[in-house]
Amino acid sequence: MLESFLPELALPENSQLLGQLESMITERRLPHAIIIEGADGELNGRLARLCARAFLCSCERPLEGECRVCRLMATYGAHADIVKVEGSGKTGAIPVDTIRDLNEQARRIPADADGQVYLLEDCDNMQPPAQNAFLKLFEEPPPRVMFVVTCRSAMNLLETIRSRACLLRASWPGAAPDEDAVRAAELAGRFAVALVSASEADALMLTGTFSRPAAKNPQVRKELAALLSAMRSLLRDALVIGAGAPSDTENGPAAVIAGTLPPERVAAMLDELPALEQALRTNAPIPLFTTAMCVRLRRAAGR
Repeated sequence: MLESFLPELALPENSQLLGQLESMITERRLPHAIIIEGADGELNGRLARLCARAFLCSCERPLEGECRVCRLMATYGAHADIVKVEGSGKTGAIPVDTIRDLNEQARRIPADADGQVYLLEDCDNMQPPAQNAFLKLFEEPPPRVMFVVTCRSAMNLLETIRSRACLLRASWPGAAPDEDAVRAAELAGRFAVALVSASEADALMLTGTFSRPAAKNPQVRKELAALLSAMRSLLRDALVIGAGAPSDTENGPAAVIAGTLPPERVAAMLDELPALEQALRTNAPIPLFTTAMCVRLRRAAGR
């Protein structure tokens, strides 16, 4: 369905994304906060506007093209209640003052539709003060208000922002992948499968790779933070697959987890991540941290 609006989505790598997003649109349960991560900023923005159109659509069947929102978006590519929040300055980052204004703007009555959508695009360089100012509105928006944030790497957003949104990772034709994110995702996949296995040896060996002599190097903490972020996305994918969404590969780590653990165990593992991320930020010794990470996540998995 969505490929007809955005043909660039028609890649094998996007099969799970499409299944998840189409299910949410068809069942009219799009969340109030979405983060779109992808290497092409323009295509990220087009997907964000498609999500916005689906959120405000009032057709009998979503995106059928009959309602006023669909007609205006198809004709002009814009709608009064789909608002792009603009950045400023040399970097184009959205400043904290704009976010403070947004807190008031988002509580206004919609101009035309039965709701509003705010698009915050290319937020990789959005500074922590602006993200913190956005946090409360992001987690507790007014009724029928949706926020869609786009970025090339979700790791550039605060964990408090990432944890309160539905993260959609999109692959785009010709776009060079983020090598650090790819490595983190691969390691998270290996680690997650090891965590749910009957033996704890594989998981302990993987965590041991971070306890090397250079473990005090800030780069190690950055790698661990990326691992935990990728783990969060992987576990969320496992929950989605466990709820019946299609998987891009039967043997992928998210599918393995979904086929091995009941949803309540996957959710328990997710619940452990905020405390682990907090410990990492407060400079817990790396050897102790990695061991505790392995033990706590295996316990949550019932291993």
